Amino acid sequence: MLPNISNHSWDSSGRPGIILTKLTIEFLLGLLADGASVEDIVSSYPQLTAGQVSEAILFAANSSL
Repeated sequence: MLPNISNHSWDSSGRPGIILTKLTIEFLLGLLADGASVEDIVSSYPQLTAGQVSEAILFAANSSL
């Protein structure tokens, strides 16, 4: 179970995202694909923790977005 992930995004996309943020899993994966490290992401989005980014990666690995 991934407690920080919701299948109900707070934006209009309806895509899975991090609870209590407006950041979707897809957005975070895009940052990683563009070369950002987990530390870079947490620095840029202080509402996130490294654990939440890790959960996003795990969620993506176990689902088809």
